Amino acid sequence: MNYKSLIAASILVFAMLCFSASSVSAQKYGHMNFEEVLSEMPETKTARSSLEEYNATLEADFKKMQDKLRAKVEAAEKRAAAGEMSGVERQQKLQEIQSQEAKLQEQVQAFQQQFAKRQADLTQPLFDKLGEVIDQVVVEGGYDYIFDTTTLLYIADNADDITGKVKAKLGM
Repeated sequence: MNYKSLIAASILVFAMLCFSASSVSAQKYGHMNFEEVLSEMPETKTARSSLEEYNATLEADFKKMQDKLRAKVEAAEKRAAAGEMSGVERQQKLQEIQSQEAKLQEQVQAFQQQFAKRQADLTQPLFDKLGEVIDQVVVEGGYDYIFDTTTLLYIADNADDITGKVKAKLGM
């Protein structure tokens, strides 16, 4: 390697080190407790209350269906014990009860799906609002990365906690 090549290689290595060091040092990190902010939002409390009421309604509907089936089973058992049912009628009642039990299980799944949809409908606007506020704080603070503290093992001293800033923007 001649002298000019050595100088060119040295300049190239120096330039690469300068650019990589400046890009790493220019990054700004922040962290926040996403769960804390989300749980303290007034809208979260409203959504939770609405979900609890909806769940109570679904449970009441299920209980009515379950009680109706239980009454049918008890009536069939009573008639069978009294000898008031023929073998054919007994078999028909058994099939009818099994069919209604299957329908009840299907209704449980339908209720679970309805609840999950209601939950998503109520919580998605909360996530959207919180995301918009976080975006505002990121832009205003010039952050490159924001991490959720609930999943971090270590937080460096040079990372800013933006939880308070996000709460302030949400009016909390």
